Amino acid sequence: MVRSIMRFVLLITVIVVLLGGSRAWAGGSSPNVVVYTSTGQPNGGYLTTFAPDGTSAGKIAVPDASRVNVSPSLQWYSTVVPFEHPKLQYAPLSHFTPGLLVDVNTEPGFDIGDAQFNWDSAYLLYVLTKLDAPQYIIGIIELQTGKQVEFAGTYSQAPAPTKTEFGGAAGPLFLDAQSGRLVLRPFAPNAGGSSEGLYETYIGNFASLKAGRYPLPPVGQIATADQYGIYGSPQHLSPAPEGLKYLAYFSKNAGNPPANYQEAPFSQQYNVLNILDLTVGQSVVAAQAGKGQGLEQLAWAPFNPVATPPGDKIYFSGGNYQNTSFISQPRLYTFQVSTNTVIEGPLLTNDPAEDITAIVVCTNTTQDTLYFVGTKTDSATQNSTATLYVAPLYDISQKKALVSGSFVGLSGCVPPVS
Repeated sequence: MVRSIMRFVLLITVIVVLLGGSRAWAGGSSPNVVVYTSTGQPNGGYLTTFAPDGTSAGKIAVPDASRVNVSPSLQWYSTVVPFEHPKLQYAPLSHFTPGLLVDVNTEPGFDIGDAQFNWDSAYLLYVLTKLDAPQYIIGIIELQTGKQVEFAGTYSQAPAPTKTEFGGAAGPLFLDAQSGRLVLRPFAPNAGGSSEGLYETYIGNFASLKAGRYPLPPVGQIATADQYGIYGSPQHLSPAPEGLKYLAYFSKNAGNPPANYQEAPFSQQYNVLNILDLTVGQSVVAAQAGKGQGLEQLAWAPFNPVATPPGDKIYFSGGNYQNTSFISQPRLYTFQVSTNTVIEGPLLTNDPAEDITAIVVCTNTTQDTLYFVGTKTDSATQNSTATLYVAPLYDISQKKALVSGSFVGLSGCVPPVS
């Protein structure tokens, strides 16, 4: 059966994007992708990297009820143990071997809601919350010096998010240490599933701040809840050295309902690709799916200083539903921002039952490499098996499987491990 070809409605306006999803590295060696794999067994999760040839750098165990992150530079890693005995630690990485863990001094009685490395790998960002407490704490650790600066916020009683106020707490996503711009994601502690968009505040030049705790400065909304959702992949933040400026996200065109779409728990359906300029709050439509079709996975082109312009592409998947909650046999597409064109790529899988659940494009000065995850669910047992594949971009015929597990998640690109 011949599947209909994806069709797009393109913008006339040309947008120049100056950032991408990951950093690039000089030389011809291919960067690795960071992968979290769960075996489905107790304490069976681990974090590792894979090169395009399948070489793995080693494993960092991820115990049950804990979270582990690595920095984009692959020089640091952190571990979070939440709930009863919360603990946040970080350590340097050398050849993917952890160094001595450093304990972060956190407020007693508070839970560690989230922790992640900044885009420049120079800072560890975290948020602390406490059940029934009116306060939350946003923290920043300068990794080289250990300087710890915190900002205390107060839960708002606002019934709905406004341009200058949100309900609940907020976790830090992005820091420009020089200008002091701090981008925040509001959330309701202990009540997952909600989003109030994105906000920003300015804390001042970080080098000029003394260690200690300060009141959180006033905030301003830069993306609505519809533009920055919390589930699936309706959005993708793209930190890069130029600063967080653009956000690409999916939305729905109610006038183009999906054909043969079967709703399932937590499934989402989108058919419009948008680009939001966070500095001016203006959003424009970049591409739309054809009649009855949908769009799914989304990733910015990796930042590559030799590209002209750098970070000029958005990769996404799209196609038809076949009585499924996911796009069956999706095709890879590339939106070239500066030329305002969509390039049709290959099918990501020929198996109509394989759900493509993640894509990441890693690059160097010579080649782009596509990593993607395909997940199949046994109809009888409902058990899922996820497989990580790698292939040269636009030559999926050369794809090979790297690892399988009950779950495989991609955390972005990192330099080669030597």
